[in-house]
Amino acid sequence: MPSIGLTFKNLEFLNLSRNELTNIDDIHFREMTFLKKLDLSRNKLVTLPNDIIKLPQLTILYIQNNKLIKFPDNMRELRSLSTIDASVNDFVSIGDQLENIPNLEDLNLKDCKLLKTGILDMGTRTRRLYEKRILMTSKIERRALITRALNIQKTALIREQNIIYQAIDNNDKKYP
Repeated sequence: MPSIGLTFKNLEFLNLSRNELTNIDDIHFREMTFLKKLDLSRNKLVTLPNDIIKLPQLTILYIQNNKLIKFPDNMRELRSLSTIDASVNDFVSIGDQLENIPNLEDLNLKDCKLLKTGILDMGTRTRRLYEKRILMTSKIERRALITRALNIQKTALIREQNIIYQAIDNNDKKYP
C-alpha cells in the first residue's frame, strides 16, 4: 500500500477488507489512537505488523480469511480488545499470545489449520474462549469440531505408539 502521508488520528473504524493486500507495514497504526474497529478480512496477509499493538482503543479485530500464521508478539497490550475473528487462516499454533488480553470475550478460530495440527498448543484462557465459541455453533458443527479434535489426539497417540514400537524393534535387533 503506498504511503500517502496522511494521518487519521480521529478514525474509529478502518475497513481494508477484500483488497488482496499482502502487506500493511506502511500503515502507521500508532497514529490511530481512536481506532476501535479494524477489518482486514479477506486479504492475503501472512503477518500482521507489530505496530498493530499500538491501538489502545481497539475493541474489534476482523482478520478472517487471510493466510496468517501467527499473531504479533505482545497482543496483551491490546487491553480493550474484546472480539477477534481469525477464522480461516493458516495458524499452526497460537501458544499463549492471546492469553493475557484482559477483555477478550469472543475468539473465532473456525477452520484454521491449528485445529488440524495443534489444538493443544494454546493457553488455558484461550482454550476456554475457543471452547465457548464451539458451544455457540450449531449441534452438527459442534460434533464435527469435537470429532476433528479427537481424531487429532488419536492420530498423535498412534504416532507416539509407532515410535515406541519402532524403538523396541530396534532394541530387539541390537540385543536378540
